[in-house]
Amino acid sequence: MNDSGRHTYDVFLSYARQDSRSVESLAEELAASGVDVWFDKWQLVPGENWSTELDKAMQRSDVLAVCIGPDIKEGSVKWVETEIELFGPTGSVIPILLPGAEPSQIPESLQRFVVADLRDGLGKDRISSLVAAIISASRPQERLTTRTIKLAVELSNEPRVTLEKLREELDSAIKNEGTGTPSVTLMRNRVGAVLLELGQLDEARNEFEKALVADSSAYGESDPRVARDLSNLGGVLLAQGDLASARPYLERALAIREQALGPEQLDTATSLNNVGFLLQAQGDLAAARPYYERALTITERVLGPDHPDTAGSLNNLGSLLRTQGDLVGARPYYERALAIYEKALGPDHPTTATSLNNLGLLLQAQGDLTAARPHLERALAIHEKALGPDHPDTAGSLNNLGGLLQAQGDLAGARPYYERALAIYEKTLGPDHPTTARSLNNVGLLLRDQDDLAAARPYYERALAIHEKTLGTDDPTTATSLNNLGSLLQAQGDLAAARPYLERALAIYEKTLGPDHPTTATSLNNFGGLLQAQGDLTAARPYLERALAIRERVLGLHHPDTALSLDNLGILLQTQGDLAAARPYLERALEVWQKRGHRYREAVTFFQLGRLALDLGRVVEGVHLVALCFLTNRDIGHADTEMNWRTLTTLAARLDYSQEQLDSLLREVAAAYQADRGRGLVQTAFVGTVAEAPP
Repeated sequence: MNDSGRHTYDVFLSYARQDSRSVESLAEELAASGVDVWFDKWQLVPGENWSTELDKAMQRSDVLAVCIGPDIKEGSVKWVETEIELFGPTGSVIPILLPGAEPSQIPESLQRFVVADLRDGLGKDRISSLVAAIISASRPQERLTTRTIKLAVELSNEPRVTLEKLREELDSAIKNEGTGTPSVTLMRNRVGAVLLELGQLDEARNEFEKALVADSSAYGESDPRVARDLSNLGGVLLAQGDLASARPYLERALAIREQALGPEQLDTATSLNNVGFLLQAQGDLAAARPYYERALTITERVLGPDHPDTAGSLNNLGSLLRTQGDLVGARPYYERALAIYEKALGPDHPTTATSLNNLGLLLQAQGDLTAARPHLERALAIHEKALGPDHPDTAGSLNNLGGLLQAQGDLAGARPYYERALAIYEKTLGPDHPTTARSLNNVGLLLRDQDDLAAARPYYERALAIHEKTLGTDDPTTATSLNNLGSLLQAQGDLAAARPYLERALAIYEKTLGPDHPTTATSLNNFGGLLQAQGDLTAARPYLERALAIRERVLGLHHPDTALSLDNLGILLQTQGDLAAARPYLERALEVWQKRGHRYREAVTFFQLGRLALDLGRVVEGVHLVALCFLTNRDIGHADTEMNWRTLTTLAARLDYSQEQLDSLLREVAAAYQADRGRGLVQTAFVGTVAEAPP
């Protein structure tokens, strides 16, 4: 069930009075496993209209569990039919055979449903299977995802309206029950989740902290409900960019779940995923992988290889591999996840759309823009149909498609997608939300690519102001906005004004993420680029070398970011006139791009190697390499193709090539690429020259 307006409880326990003791034991087991249970003995308050309260509870529950005990008799089950009718047709019904009952005692009205058989007692395996069935039916929105730490709420198109309703329910629950009951702490977590989505991070943290205090006092420090609160607190700290503070909360939540629920339980898998996500955010990609892999193993064992939650774990691993630069390795994970979602949820489900976006963005990262487009277009169509034209997820798909069009060079075509996404975020999340700021950055980047630098500046400045206000002046996301604004000023030629922005961004990254984080390496690279633009090549070199060293050590020798650093150092050395030293950097970069399947960056490096050959006086060989660049970009439909063609024809004219000769050269180069990816042409271009080994 996926009705966010209904969910307050995962399961409503329906039973006959004589089975009260058995059902209370079941309720305790389910609650200990992280299930939000409505059990009348826990929730009903003396003096209330019990009939009215039961009806309300049913309408707020996603699963109706009808418990069949050994003493139930035919003719005494009218209550079953009544409660199924009250529950309505949109929820899930699970009949449960309690110890001592027989299948023949299942009322006719329940025989069409799959039965949970607990006749042999409340053993761990049977409870785990029942929990999986309840959670699968009640929380499809809580699938493991790298977008955010798992929280127990799904937003409507108007999250502020959702927040208002949840706050009303919370105030009512506190008035009727006090501050420490299970339903009140659950409501606090839901209110906190919406506040988190709205970017009201301090308020969200306050709700989560109150829930943690209440649950710790009521149940003890090792209860699974405390683990839930710790996970949510860790999530809000992550959103605030305080990764170091988030880590003990998430690790403690994992430890509680492993101890209380066991190492192979679904909530344990969620905590494994959360810790993996944190480690990935900290840049410790190698450490993150076993957490994701173990979470996948649990979901496959408990739920099966074709369950949507298994697909969520596959997506997580695909995302990690993509972050590690292993685009080829990531693809089968994304493709398998998409196949599962399409089969289990249908081709038009919003989660299927998210999976399509993941695969489309991977194809875009590989430089295959033509193949990426139908995935992103289909994702947008699904989101618009399933969630509406003004939903934040629709805005996300609009941003993705705008980014693809921008990468293809269709800047005019990209603009309405970005602008529509921004309008949606401003309406649904508010003008000061961090996601709104990211959308402002997207519009600013597009305007910059359109060479409208003056128009881009207010977008970047507004994004920076939002991030400083909502996240603080020392947050990594604030540093990203500083970097964007500094890079814009650099593009405007105001290098002196750009420098303090880039320096401040680097200082924040080094302080919050550490001196060896991949994002710190990116900032070092940017500051080195500024110094290079200022003509201070000697000062720039150690920044670029340090960035390369971090990337090689943390990301590996064959990561795309490592290749970018190799390209940058090669270009710097080439600019300094040290052509022999430049060549091995560029050749190493080319090897990475080809291994990773990133064809656009492969084309760029072919072009740089062509320039290097030309600088060495090897004009014919340089033309061959520029031709490789042109053919590669033409093959993937990149916007640089026209510019590459102009460069190629200009060089051909220097050699007095006729059109026929140029066509022959292109055929020769295409054949060489088919034979060995152009490596032979690269070697030929530098025959007889000396290449210095990089330090």
